[in-house]
Amino acid sequence: MDRRAVSRLSRGTDEAVRLAQRDLSRFWRGLDVSNPAECRQALLDFLPDLVATYGNVAAVAAVEWWEE
Repeated sequence: MDRRAVSRLSRGTDEAVRLAQRDLSRFWRGLDVSNPAECRQALLDFLPDLVATYGNVAAVAAVEWWEE
């Protein structure tokens, strides 16, 4: 394993975090926070998909790094 491989893994992980933060920010801006019950349910519906999507992106980056 060399420094370049570690740097690629770090960039892949950083990109997954950046994209997840972007999507969460977009979601949050569209959320009606005046109704706490609906807000809570919307978060409960949204977050598992967000975590699954970007968790998979990070996992693929890690697998590619490991296989390399």
